[in-house]
Amino acid sequence: MKRRHVLALTLAAAALAGRGHAQQRQRIIGFLSSNVRPPDAALASHPLIRGLAEHGYVVGRNLKVEWRFAAGQFDALPALVAELVAAGAEVIVAAGGLAAMAAARIAAEHPVVIISAGDPVGMGLVPNLARPGGHVTGVSEASTELSGKRLDLLAQLAPAIKRVAVLWNADDPGMTLRYRAFSDTAAKLGLAIEPYALHSVGDIDAAIATMATRPPDALMVVSDSLTGMNSRRIVDFAIERRLPAMSEFANFVSGGGLIAYGPALPDQIARAGYYVARILGGARPGDLPMEEPTRFYLTINLKTARALGIEIPPALLVGADEVIE
Repeated sequence: MKRRHVLALTLAAAALAGRGHAQQRQRIIGFLSSNVRPPDAALASHPLIRGLAEHGYVVGRNLKVEWRFAAGQFDALPALVAELVAAGAEVIVAAGGLAAMAAARIAAEHPVVIISAGDPVGMGLVPNLARPGGHVTGVSEASTELSGKRLDLLAQLAPAIKRVAVLWNADDPGMTLRYRAFSDTAAKLGLAIEPYALHSVGDIDAAIATMATRPPDALMVVSDSLTGMNSRRIVDFAIERRLPAMSEFANFVSGGGLIAYGPALPDQIARAGYYVARILGGARPGDLPMEEPTRFYLTINLKTARALGIEIPPALLVGADEVIE
């Protein structure tokens, strides 16, 4: 074959390949959260984007993500779900318990992948983790089961504590399940729980005012969008009153909290990309078993410990996965 014929065939094949690349079907997914919308640059590097790319779905090439954030306005979640459905989202990724419940209820004909939603079985989102069976699947962070371990770690860190204040979003059934788990473990450890059921930012201010007049010995902060978006004021109060404060994820400690124990939340969010890819490929959500984390991380803030006058037991320091100096 003459050289010019080979060149022509090569160029034709490249053109066809380029045309095929340009004509890839763009899939649309939705992301729903109760939190505040991050900057666009943060969304571009969001863990979900990383997880989707690992399975061949790249924004701008064959994927479009519709982002929706309620900014703490939980009543807005159903309308945001409806927006995602209207935007053509084939799968909705719902982050947090209230977002997961809204997506499961409003988008009943759409696949829903949940992350960081508490106890999916206890909340009635799925009948069991191994066989979700309906239109909901995803990743469980096993926080209810870990509640006892967290309280035990807090008692190890500060053996003299007797009364522990627990702050949680009482409008989120998943967070209430965690609170109950703390109460059950406290009785076994000989600790008294002081409950602060939160419904709004105003309740956080009221809880802080109450604790200022009758301080507990320690704080346990149940992580969700309400406590997360207001963690700065909670942490500042704890440091001012020299109270050890614990939560579930490392970002609480990097923000000044004393200690956290739980899975790596970014990794869990990225793992949702696997479920989305499977569903876009034709799998039914109910056939995809929900995953639980197998690795948990202990994070300690030594700077905060010094500010509180707390000496971290050597055994905890040795076992810590991350120590913030």
